[in-house]
Amino acid sequence: MIRREGATSRRFIVQVGASLVALFFGNPVFAQTWTTPQESANEPEDKRSHVELESDTSFMAYAISSPRSRVRLQRRRLVQWASLRHSALLGDEEPDQAWRLISRLSLRLDQEFGSACDIETERCLIEFAPEARLTYQPLYEPTRFEAVDVSVELQGPRSTSIRAGRQLLSDGILGFTRLDGLRVSSRPHAFVATEIYGGMVVRAGSFFAGNRFDPEGSLQLTLPDAIAPERVRDIPEPQATFTIGGRVELGKSNILRGAIAFRETRDSFGVVARRLGLSLWSRPIRNVGLRGAMVVDPSDGTLLDGLAEVDVAIAESSIRLRFERHTPRFDLGTIWAFFDLVPVDRASLTGSRGWNSAFGRLQLLARASLRRSHFPEDENPNEVDFGGEAMATLARRGWVTSLRSWVWGGSLSTVAAVALNVSKRLGRNELYFRGSIVHFDHPAQTVLYGTSLTGALGARVPLSDFATIRGEFEYSHNRVAGHRYRMLASLTLRAWR
Repeated sequence: MIRREGATSRRFIVQVGASLVALFFGNPVFAQTWTTPQESANEPEDKRSHVELESDTSFMAYAISSPRSRVRLQRRRLVQWASLRHSALLGDEEPDQAWRLISRLSLRLDQEFGSACDIETERCLIEFAPEARLTYQPLYEPTRFEAVDVSVELQGPRSTSIRAGRQLLSDGILGFTRLDGLRVSSRPHAFVATEIYGGMVVRAGSFFAGNRFDPEGSLQLTLPDAIAPERVRDIPEPQATFTIGGRVELGKSNILRGAIAFRETRDSFGVVARRLGLSLWSRPIRNVGLRGAMVVDPSDGTLLDGLAEVDVAIAESSIRLRFERHTPRFDLGTIWAFFDLVPVDRASLTGSRGWNSAFGRLQLLARASLRRSHFPEDENPNEVDFGGEAMATLARRGWVTSLRSWVWGGSLSTVAAVALNVSKRLGRNELYFRGSIVHFDHPAQTVLYGTSLTGALGARVPLSDFATIRGEFEYSHNRVAGHRYRMLASLTLRAWR
């Protein structure tokens, strides 16, 4: 067996970024390191058994302050991730006929330290100290260590797969879920594909799991023992949540292919979510594609998501007509279950064209959209908004210029923006400019009415194969924040490890 990183044997390159930023009016400071793979001259891969190893480390430090406030927010964050994958063929059959055993292990450490300080008195509130009864935040976890993927998979002929352990699943209709359980899938024929799965949903409180995939606003939290009891009387511990589901796919895509999927999630209080989805797609003509999808809640028949789409592509031109409907639904164990649900319908028409002209490579895009929000209990139940977007990109002799604009109006009043990006390569060096003008007008946010202007000029200069410097100056202005300036200088070093 040959130990490998990625698809071939590799060395590690450590890319160390040291960023020195002059901080003006609350702009953050960043520093980051990470690793990237590099090819080596080792012997070729043994395709019957190999190992892949990947890792990544990043560090970020920043502070936010303003001359209009005495408060300064300070944060330091360290994120480390490592993944190991081993694949081995079983038996002596040819690779396309043999069974393959794949083992995966992926770990992530996310550690964050922070405080909110009074600049004048230098007194700080430490959010991650449970014994601090007046300042501790129950939703804040300074250290999060989790096993992202711990699984064993057996792959065989006809795309057969049996996978057990922690895994992230997505069926393309109902969205993704992460579970500790079993998934079995197969494609016995080109016209047929099946999948079934079941297990415990990975949430805060699961074995070696964080809360990154928990529903937003969850009322179920794992709390430290040191926290003051009077602060958590209404916060229950996370409940064991189980899910089962499956998917069947039939047909041929150039004629008609469809898929139906079902998923039900339960905890000790009953049904958390129940979903049924259907998707159809076809390409009867080479240049024409058709697609439709819907997701309903079988409990009450509510249409949660609907989609109908037609796209036509000829050479480098394309046109797409799209209709969508979305009705929000939330985990009943979150605070969002107490909010009113507002169905939103949207229609959009998008056209794009690209070609080589005498001025260079030109790419154009235009989009028109119409959106309707329905409030069934209001006197005026419908709010209608309309908007448009246009973008043009020109590339010629090292120059890349991109101009984008968009505008929305209607029930939500007017919001409009124009953005310009220009870059020029001079050998290995790069100069760039970016600017934007945004106008905001909203009847419910009159204090924010006005126009915001932003412009930045910068350069990137490689000193060698292992060192690069970058500098940038940015100016912005709006009626609320006034004039703001930011300067950035960074040095990036690359070295062998």
